Amino acid sequence: GEKGSYQTMAITLFTIMNKVRLESFMWGAGTAIGELPPYFMARAARLASQQEEKEKLEDEQNTANDEEDDDDDEFKQEMKEALEKADTSTLFGKGKAFMHNLVNKVGFFGILLAASIPNPLFDLAGITCGHFLIDFWTFFGATLIGKAIVKMHIQMVFIIVLFSKDSILNPSTSPSRTSKSILGP
Repeated sequence: GEKGSYQTMAITLFTIMNKVRLESFMWGAGTAIGELPPYFMARAARLASQQEEKEKLEDEQNTANDEEDDDDDEFKQEMKEALEKADTSTLFGKGKAFMHNLVNKVGFFGILLAASIPNPLFDLAGITCGHFLIDFWTFFGATLIGKAIVKMHIQMVFIIVLFSKDSILNPSTSPSRTSKSILGP
């Protein structure tokens, strides 16, 4: 073209997504990192408690017995006790029990699912994973994928559609025309 002329280009949902993908990923990764403190606090409390119990047992038995703890049986027993003690009469208690069951029954994919949806109770997943000594990389990997990839794309599409020129600045635009202009031809 001539000097000073402009070429028009259709701005679609996907062109906007490509422009903000890195920033959105970094935002999601930041939220995943923000989920680590509850995990580490619960993990540290659990390990300190186990150390205290171990020292108490050693004092009582004076290290005379050749006691070997079966970690799987201890874990299952503790899970059973925690579920029995759960107060499920309140919404918070029900959410806590749900997160507990999801993380412990489904593992990595349960954490991934909980991290992938807008979920105000996700701190409970971090606390549960820390308390039950779920492997750090299992917890963080599922959280990072869930928040920085899955949830980020859901929220990115929602924000782009919500704040697109056609849906906000021109409310008289028909829904079919708005969807065509956002999604492309």
